[in-house]
Amino acid sequence: MFLSLCFSLCFRFKGTKKGGVTENASYYIFTQCPDGAFEAFPVNGWYNFVPQAKHRTLTAEEAEEEWGRRNKVVNHFSIMLQRRLREQERGPDDDDEEGEKGGKKKKKKGGRG
Repeated sequence: MFLSLCFSLCFRFKGTKKGGVTENASYYIFTQCPDGAFEAFPVNGWYNFVPQAKHRTLTAEEAEEEWGRRNKVVNHFSIMLQRRLREQERGPDDDDEEGEKGGKKKKKKGGRG
């Protein structure tokens, strides 16, 4: 069973009939009439509606393949995060020492005498 509701966007729901709900209990829907009286309608069937996905989902095989590749994927964000964590572990003083050791010394301008 399909149900379509249209608001500003259309939503589609798939309904499945739930069996055995009315075996041990009785359910009624009450509506109030304009004159103030209530009408009761017995519930004969129970449906659970679930919204249908608008995007493509992975099959079981595709999901297994992606799960296997989860540790192999390297992106720029993870590289920069690891670099930042290493810099934080070393501390700000270590960065200054590296700059002095690895950097070129500037020559003073001007000649002798």
